[in-house]
Amino acid sequence: MDPLSISASAAGLLTTCVQAVKIIWRTIETIKGAKEFLLELLTQTKRVGLFLEQLRSLTKQLGHRSKIPVTYDIRGPRETLDELEDFVHSIDQSKTWFRLKVLLYQNVTDKLVKRLHRHEEEIMQVMLSIVTASSMRTEHDIRKIYEAVVLNSTVASPFGFNETALITDQNPQTSHTDANIDMSSQSSHSIDKRLQGSPQTTKRLQIWFGDLSRSGLDTKYLSLRDKLADAAYWGDFDKVFAVLEEAKRACGQSWANTPRLCSPPEHSYGWTPLHQAVVTGASKADITRLIQDYGALRLLRTVKTDPGELPYSDMTAAEIASELGYTHLCGILAPFVYQCIPHRVLASLQKDFHNLIRKDLQKQKCRIADFRLPDLVVLTEMKEPLMWFPLKPSPVKGVRGYLYLLDGRDLLVKSFGVSDDGSAKLYRISRSGVLEIEEAITFVRT
Repeated sequence: MDPLSISASAAGLLTTCVQAVKIIWRTIETIKGAKEFLLELLTQTKRVGLFLEQLRSLTKQLGHRSKIPVTYDIRGPRETLDELEDFVHSIDQSKTWFRLKVLLYQNVTDKLVKRLHRHEEEIMQVMLSIVTASSMRTEHDIRKIYEAVVLNSTVASPFGFNETALITDQNPQTSHTDANIDMSSQSSHSIDKRLQGSPQTTKRLQIWFGDLSRSGLDTKYLSLRDKLADAAYWGDFDKVFAVLEEAKRACGQSWANTPRLCSPPEHSYGWTPLHQAVVTGASKADITRLIQDYGALRLLRTVKTDPGELPYSDMTAAEIASELGYTHLCGILAPFVYQCIPHRVLASLQKDFHNLIRKDLQKQKCRIADFRLPDLVVLTEMKEPLMWFPLKPSPVKGVRGYLYLLDGRDLLVKSFGVSDDGSAKLYRISRSGVLEIEEAITFVRT
């Protein structure tokens, strides 16, 4: 076959792979026990799809003018992928009977996995033969492609911690008399310990400090939060950093994104130490330290501002600096966007996420005005777009809150202690809406 014919055929097979991955993925997430039987098929199908994409790209670059002979029998992969397509559609149409057909499905998946693996090796051989006969790439390049494909087809658990241990570790009540600060009501420390080493995160878990009510909180905790807010307001950043270190030692948290806690909560302006740093003329070194050492989020907006000083109520630190003419801060305050997702998609995910939270809070008889619900745009500036939104714990249900992760154009959510029976719930939010799932899986992203 000529290179362009191979490229066109690979593109057609790739489409089948992509659709098959979607169906298998959805089946694993929505049917209890499906992961055990379909995970290897999902991984292998994803790998073949990625290899086909590389083959399509390589042969397209060769073009119709190339005289390099390319031998690739497309009939074998096409037959296998046609069978795969029929198989995944049969699963999709008979989910009700899935558990009754497990043994039959296991036999089919084993055969398909073996054939897909053989086609993967065939594609690698074709690509190696092309680079051997041309100067387009080197054999080393193909090996690097292989390593990248293997990594990007690896399935990861997005919430890599033991749920039962997490709930056990949390103190379900917040003491007002304990000699030490009781951080259970706002803590991510236990979650943090279980996320370290997880495929999805290597740094301390970011927290959305959206529970703005002072009621039910430890007096020492409140004192430390007030101390930080006051120091930031007056521009005393030696004291700000001292309190941030004290909070890190006492709570295992970074408080760089905490607003002042007000009474009533709706009076909160949503200003963080980073916003205050710009307004009070903090040094570029202090602002850099807030961002790089303590994880201050540059896309986090204020809720209110003084209309006599600033033109808008919802401003980022960068906007405030621009308005005040602090051009020397533009570079450090400009966020680097790691998660490229269209605004309309993000807005849709956020709307559905907020509606989910509101329904839960109403069932818990919580005042919606006590909360600032998560702004998902801050996830786009994070390499690992995972956050924890803690609620005050319940004496009966223990730890409460939401873990949420941006997964491509979807949002994965795990709720704790807010369901009727107090059990954890998993959701995938997409352009199709909110879907409760049995198992959350993602592919490792590089």
